[in-house]
Amino acid sequence: MRKQIVNINNKKYEVRERKIREIQPLITEEGLSLFSDIQAFMAADDKEANVSTLFDAAFASFCEKGPEFFPGLTKEDFEEMYPSDIEELAKAFVNVNFTGVKQLVEKLLPIWAKVGDYAARSTAQPSRSDSQK
Repeated sequence: MRKQIVNINNKKYEVRERKIREIQPLITEEGLSLFSDIQAFMAADDKEANVSTLFDAAFASFCEKGPEFFPGLTKEDFEEMYPSDIEELAKAFVNVNFTGVKQLVEKLLPIWAKVGDYAARSTAQPSRSDSQK
């Protein structure tokens, strides 16, 4: 089992690797409701007026769901965090739970980019029969 220590509010917190069955319930429609808030924000005509609403929803969702993702930290701990603390927690969570996937994606991205470039070039070039007409 992987683990990583992160300093949060002058306290050491250990982020531990979780089993898939422990992570899966956290990633549900309810758990990902923040994404629907972001989609609504992006679709809104007056984005400037909706910024504070989106921020409030994101912050409330994070403070509410944070303790589920990081057992041992309370809602109050999340309310007292600096943005850099949140960033470190997120990085640690990904590192201990998804290192293999992360390494695989990092290796596949350049390949996907080359395939995408090749596909774009092949569809953009006229065929010989078109250019001879």
